[in-house]
Amino acid sequence: MKLKGVQFPKETKKNYYNGIQMSCAKGVHEKVFLTLEKSGKDKNSKILVLGSGAGAFERRLLDNGYKNITSVELIPENFKVSEIQVLEFNLNLDFSNIGKFDIVIAIELIEHLENQFHFIRCVKKIMNTEAIFYLSTPNVENTFVRMRYFLLGTLYWFGQSELEGTGHISPIFKHILDFNLSQNNLKIQKYFGNINIWTKLFKNKNFFKKIIFIFLFFINLFMVNKNNFEINLFEIIHKN
Repeated sequence: MKLKGVQFPKETKKNYYNGIQMSCAKGVHEKVFLTLEKSGKDKNSKILVLGSGAGAFERRLLDNGYKNITSVELIPENFKVSEIQVLEFNLNLDFSNIGKFDIVIAIELIEHLENQFHFIRCVKKIMNTEAIFYLSTPNVENTFVRMRYFLLGTLYWFGQSELEGTGHISPIFKHILDFNLSQNNLKIQKYFGNINIWTKLFKNKNFFKKIIFIFLFFINLFMVNKNNFEINLFEIIHKN
């Protein structure tokens, strides 16, 4: 079953690894890969990459000695890494019979899917006992997003134009993700991010916008429950 391909934000089109487009925010691939390297997983581990896009993360894995890789992509003709088997699949459907894996990677994917609970149930079934699952998704709970929603009534990353433009249809809130994982006997072992959202905002070239961001930043200093990653990254394992 094929669906219409999604168009990613313009800023992500400038991110490449070894000539292959990385369809994600800046720094996400690098942070996930560095965390995987630090996990100590054997480079012969069975790896599954879900929502591969053009295959930039797979290319990075191959370049660093990982070889046992399977990729899943809705539009396989977009995949650019000839050494790797790519499976055509709509991840809104049940994919729990793909096999068993030691490492599962889903970068900038879950927010494009219709049902986060179905997705996590399927991932749980394909994870070996000692498997690690790396998940990334736009952070809809940082202080900038919270203030923007209060002022404008629209959720950053998930506005009306983005529903079709980027395919962002499912915002992921951490407490709901925690509940979802718990229902599947999974837990977050490590929680990290790509960059601080304010660092990105302060680089805006529009002088007036930059002044507004500086003003909002000072308000942010007095807010509670701060979590200012631009993109949330999770290292997930079995509870037992």
